[in-house]
Amino acid sequence: MEHEFHTKGETLEYYLGPGGDVVIPDGIAKIGKEAFNLYWRAYDTLTSVRFPDSVMKIGKRAFACCSGLTRITLPAGVKKIEDGAFSRCSGLTSLTIPEGVTTIGDDAFRECTGLTEVTLPDSLKKINKYAFSGCTGLTSIRIPKGVREIDPLAFTGCTGLAGYSVDGENKRYEVRDGLLMQGGTLVSCPAGRTNAVIPKGVTEIGMDAFFGCSMLTNVYIPDSVTLIGRNAFWKCAGLTEITIPASVTRIEGFAFGYCAALVSLTIPDSVSEIGVYAFTDCAALTRIDLPEGITELSDNIFYHCGSLSEVKIPNHVTRIGREAFSDCAGITSLTIPEGVAKIGH
Repeated sequence: MEHEFHTKGETLEYYLGPGGDVVIPDGIAKIGKEAFNLYWRAYDTLTSVRFPDSVMKIGKRAFACCSGLTRITLPAGVKKIEDGAFSRCSGLTSLTIPEGVTTIGDDAFRECTGLTEVTLPDSLKKINKYAFSGCTGLTSIRIPKGVREIDPLAFTGCTGLAGYSVDGENKRYEVRDGLLMQGGTLVSCPAGRTNAVIPKGVTEIGMDAFFGCSMLTNVYIPDSVTLIGRNAFWKCAGLTEITIPASVTRIEGFAFGYCAALVSLTIPDSVSEIGVYAFTDCAALTRIDLPEGITELSDNIFYHCGSLSEVKIPNHVTRIGREAFSDCAGITSLTIPEGVAKIGH
């Protein structure tokens, strides 16, 4: 059995055994980077792992793509689960992360599609980007009281998830109508939602808030919102219409990129700034009404909007950015205002 585990000090560097039910030896403090997938290729033969109490850290991609892995019991001593540690372990169905863990790394459980139940500890402080992304079997998640930072992409692509819940003692986050909030900012809409009503009083739709909500068909934005953040509705492929209220003053870059079903859009005159690639690849977009207050069309703002045929450039525009209308095959004529002094390449 000794030859199966290659160690260096207290680190298990890699495993070359036959798989099945693996018992990691006592004294190991860290499961090293790619320990179970760097040299060992029989991913589907590993069915369970038993860790000794000495293990404190699960390294990057340590068990990535071990699709046959159906159960793990993490020891109480574990403090950190690093990036991609159990990504694409599609056989896992339930997971309890022990008290003591403070950080769940990027992609840690990404695309664990069989995962239906996750229990997070009160010790947890941070959930990183894509930590549970693509866990399509997950139907509920409770954010513990100790969490202070959740990346808005932590649960993107979890199409079975229709709402979040947050421990009542958490002082940073709250849930309103299933949406994850932080003060006046909407942090994240769960990917399983088909419609969303943003609560009155919200002032910002945060970066990536609706990122990849492909099942979303309509959303209500209240007149308290002033900012639509970067990537806010990126790849909301089912979104057919949206009304932007007159309270909004800024739409950041990539905000509506790849909203493939969006046909028309009116942007109120209150908006003075629209970021780069804001409407890139909106394939069905035929008409857009731009606000009179903007002074420039940002780079790639309508890039690859092949159906766009009606757009009036406001009179106060002085700059048209690089590739602003690139691949907009539906535009047959365009009037450039006299005040435009610069047109990008």
